[in-house]
Amino acid sequence: MLQDSPAHLLTGIAAALHARVLPALEEDEVRAQVVAMVEILGNLATRVDWDVARLRAVRDRLGPVVGGLAAAPGAPAVVVDAAVADAAAPDDADATDPAVLAAQVRSLLAALGSGRQWLAADVVADPALRLAVDNAIDWHLAGELQRLRTASFARPDDVDRR
Repeated sequence: MLQDSPAHLLTGIAAALHARVLPALEEDEVRAQVVAMVEILGNLATRVDWDVARLRAVRDRLGPVVGGLAAAPGAPAVVVDAAVADAAAPDDADATDPAVLAAQVRSLLAALGSGRQWLAADVVADPALRLAVDNAIDWHLAGELQRLRTASFARPDDVDRR
């Protein structure tokens, strides 16, 4: 589960506010506030991107699991392809291109999903491999859910207004 880029999400929210909400508003003051929000979101969309450190951590955690999964006899092609691509990518701890990192993470997540389905259908699959795949997916989902919870419970009153 890797969402669209933050810029894409902000642009989509701004477009929805402009196209769907703004026309339904009658009060000029409220319309002006929504127009200001659209402008702020558009401005933010040009200034935000993925958390590169988080993407690297996810890539570094999932890559070896996908590699182990790809080494299993009969592994699905999507798993093998992702493992080959991950192994061919430079092992650069300083990688900073969020688009490249996000693509790597998406590929690894797709491979883990396919691998999990393959392992579930294979009654003779290695239990340690199943556990490694499940743990990697669970780790990623737990991190994403924690990030969503943190964002969901942040309130404007929580912001220090010094």
